[in-house]
Formats: sequence, C-alpha cells, structure tokens
Amino acid sequence: MYEKLNKNETIIRIQRSLSQHKPEPVLGAFPKEAAVLLPFIETPSSGLEMMFTVRSEHLSQHAGEISFPGGKVESQDASLMATAMRETEEETGIEADKVTIVGELSPVISKAGIHVTPFVGMVHSSASWGHSSDEIDEIFTVPLEFFLTTAPIFTESRQRLTGLKIPEYQYQQYRIWGLTAMIIVEFMNVVFDRRYDLHFQEHVRDVIVQQLVGKTSIGDKDN
Repeated sequence: MYEKLNKNETIIRIQRSLSQHKPEPVLGAFPKEAAVLLPFIETPSSGLEMMFTVRSEHLSQHAGEISFPGGKVESQDASLMATAMRETEEETGIEADKVTIVGELSPVISKAGIHVTPFVGMVHSSASWGHSSDEIDEIFTVPLEFFLTTAPIFTESRQRLTGLKIPEYQYQQYRIWGLTAMIIVEFMNVVFDRRYDLHFQEHVRDVIVQQLVGKTSIGDKDN
C-alpha cells in the first residue's frame, strides 16, 4: 500500500524532498562526465508521468536501450544542468525554458565508467516534444503511480566482497533496467521512502572458505 496523493500534493512532495536531499558524491577519477534529465509530464488523466527515450537500433552502443534524455558534457556547457537541458532539447525538442528543475540526485557510474549526474525536472504543460534526434527511435511516458505500486526486480552483480543489485522494471513492452532503473530507485527512495538497497555484501567467512577450497583443489591437481 502507498499514500494516495493528488497531482499537486505529489509535486509539492517531490519539490520538498529534493530540496532537502544531499546527493552522495562518487569518489574517484572518471574519463568523462554526463548528465541526464528525469522529466515529469503533467497529464489530465493520470497525473504525473515520467518520460523516457528509446535509443536507436543503429547505434553502436546501447542500441535499443531505454534511457532518460541526456548525454556527455561538451565544451560549451556552462554546467552539468546545462548539459542535461541541451541534450534533452536535442533528443526530444523540449526547450530549456519549458522545464523547471526541482532537484538533483546522486551520480551513477555507467558500464563505460562515465560519471552521470541526474536532474529532476517538471515539464511545463505548454511544451511540445517528439524525437528530434537520429539517436532516438521513440519517446514514451510511464505513470508515476506504476512505480509507486510496482517494486523492481533485482539481479545481483558480484564484485569481490561487495556488489550491486541491478534493478529492472517491466512496463508493457518496455524493459527499464540498469543505470536508468537505478536513477528511478534513488528517486523513489528519496521522495517516497521506498528504502530499496542497491548494494549487498557477501558473507566474508563464506568467501574465504570458497577461496581456500579453490586453492586446495588446484594443489591436489598439481600433485
């Protein structure tokens, strides 16, 4: 169960929660930086909906994957927010003055090691959009209520003694997973106190035993 809010109450809750949120930095050196926009569209029928893009099938990287509008920082960008807005306009046609930024989420790191900063924005009702880039095949929206009533499915990805739980949502024919789903999960944690945990730690004793067993087996073969 979840607390049913009307559209205006939901917007106020998003704004208040994000204004109090302090994004957690990711330490380290990264080859490139990027920024994305988590855009909310207001609709008369279902209230707020998240907007997503489907990357073109002809791209050499991430072809056909679902993502938020965004991309890599370019020299003319004055800030990461400017990057997110420039890329959003290039990909969807939504102009920067048609979006009100209401907050920033913690950065995430892509599979390629790119440092990605997500921003959350409310798209004005007067905005129009359509995929205006050859990198995008489709734009679609998902009601916020879907994420309020549907928990993600997690797949564990082990890395030494720690690892990540990769979230995934299935909405109609769309598979929303990986970095995009991780951004959604943090948004749900921050605004709606979902408390989804994206990290897990293997039991250290079990890992040590497995390593010792492996070494013993190798030694027996050598002998």
